[in-house]
Amino acid sequence: METQENFNSEIILNDNSKKYLIESAKWGKFLAIMGFIFFGIFLILLLIGLSSFLMDYMLNQDSMLNQMDTEFTDFIFFGILSIGYLVVLLFPPLYIYRFSDKMKKAILLNDESQFEYALLKQKSLVKFVGINTI
Repeated sequence: METQENFNSEIILNDNSKKYLIESAKWGKFLAIMGFIFFGIFLILLLIGLSSFLMDYMLNQDSMLNQMDTEFTDFIFFGILSIGYLVVLLFPPLYIYRFSDKMKKAILLNDESQFEYALLKQKSLVKFVGINTI
């Protein structure tokens, strides 16, 4: 779906454009940090839930063996599904953080390679969200 186009012209950023990009980078970093915090809270809750179910399974293993085996299979399925969701949940904040960090450095140091990398991470974020929307 990507098209390779040859762009020969340069884009020159004026001061307002640079201010907008730096402000976007600051807000992006805030959103990324909030995403990492949400990720950490979800990870802690997941570990607490999975460990409490596992402890309950181990304590009641003898009394209700057949019912607990079915519940343990559900536990394994839920655990794998939750860990997979948690891994997917990490990508947007990671992309936003990398975009924000590189964009701020690119504008302050006037570094074209940092600017290009920041735009690459922004493209990755939008692509990731688009794929998940489908």
